[in-house]
Amino acid sequence: MTDDRRRAGGNASRSSASDGPIPAFDLYAVLGVRSESTHQEIIEAIAALDRRLRTAAARDRPGATARLKRLNVARHWLADPARRRRYDTAVAEGAAGAGRVPRGRVAAGSARRGGSSSWPSRPLALAGAGIVLAVAAFLVLRPGGLGGGATASGSPRSSVGASVTGNAQFGSASPGASGAKAGCPTSQPPAAPAGQRRVATIKTAKGSFEITLDADLSPIAVGNFEALASCGYYDGVVFHRVATLQDGTPFVIQGGDPEGTGTGGPGYTIQDEPVTAKYVRGTVAMARTSAPNSVGSQFFVVLDDKDEAVLASANTYQIIGSVTKGMETVDAIYQAAGGQETPTHPIAMDKVTLGPPLSGGASPSGGTP
Repeated sequence: MTDDRRRAGGNASRSSASDGPIPAFDLYAVLGVRSESTHQEIIEAIAALDRRLRTAAARDRPGATARLKRLNVARHWLADPARRRRYDTAVAEGAAGAGRVPRGRVAAGSARRGGSSSWPSRPLALAGAGIVLAVAAFLVLRPGGLGGGATASGSPRSSVGASVTGNAQFGSASPGASGAKAGCPTSQPPAAPAGQRRVATIKTAKGSFEITLDADLSPIAVGNFEALASCGYYDGVVFHRVATLQDGTPFVIQGGDPEGTGTGGPGYTIQDEPVTAKYVRGTVAMARTSAPNSVGSQFFVVLDDKDEAVLASANTYQIIGSVTKGMETVDAIYQAAGGQETPTHPIAMDKVTLGPPLSGGASPSGGTP
C-alpha cells in the first residue's frame, strides 16, 4: 500500500538541484515492489507497469495521465542507483522525525517496512500444521488507497495474497474515482435477488474459466460483481497478484484492480456481509482491508483446500461463488507467474461475460476440477 508519510521541505536538500525535491509519496508502492528489491527487480517492475499503463484499457480510464506521471517519477528516482540511495536516505531521515510515520504502509505484495499493516500481518501458529504464517490483512480498501479492499495511499484497495516468503496478505485497491469507468456503477449496486445463480465466464490468454455466482452466499457482493462485469469493468484488467504460502502451497490469484498495481478500485465500497461458507479450492471471494465495509472491485480465487485455515482466521472475505469449470486455467495463471507474487507479465481478463440467471435446478456446465 502507499505510504502516508510526509517529508519536511528540508529533505529536498538531499537531492541535487537537477533531481528536484524528494517525492512526498512512496515510489516503491507505485511499482508494487519492496524497498529491498534489487536493481534488476526495480527495472523489471518499471517496464511491467509501463506496459500495463499503456494498454488501451488503461489509457481510457480516468486518471491515466496522473498514473503515468507517478510512474515516470518512480523511474527517475529508482532506476538510477545513486538517486535511489538519496531517496532512501531522505525517506529514512524524514521518517525518524517527530510525528512522522515510518514507512508504515506497504504496496500490495510488499513486505512491511514499519508501522501497522492494513491487515493481520501477525504470525499465526496453525495448530496441527506447524506452519507459522504472518497473515497480513491488506485486502485493499480503506479509503484512500487500494481499489477494493485494504488501502494504500488515501484510497481503499483490495489485494489478497500470501507472500512467497510466508506472509498471507489480502488487499484491495483504492475505490477512488481514478478507478471509475463510464457506464459502470458509482455507488453500491442493488443486491442480487435471493436464490439467484448466474455464471460469469472469464476469458484469458491461458484459457477460460467459469464462476457460478450464488446470491445466497453474499447478495450485496454478488450484485456488485455482476454489475461491474456487465459494464465491462473487468475487461482488460490483470491478475496482478499470485500468492504462495510459506510451505509452498498455492494460495490465491487476485485480480480486479483496474490499475493493475493493487491501487485501483471502482470509486466506491460496499457493505460487509457474514461469511457462511468455507474457503476451499475454487472458492471466489472479494478482497478487502481490515476496515469495515471496504470491498470494492478486487476478488481472488482460492487455489488449495489447505488455504482454508489461513482465510478462516479472518473470515471476513465475502464469498460470491466458486469456479465450476476451467480450474485448470486458474492453475495455469498461477503457474505463469513463475513464483512472482507481483508477476512481471500478468495474465489479463480479456473478457468477462455474465450469463442469464440459472433456472430452477439447472446446473452450470462442467464440474469443479
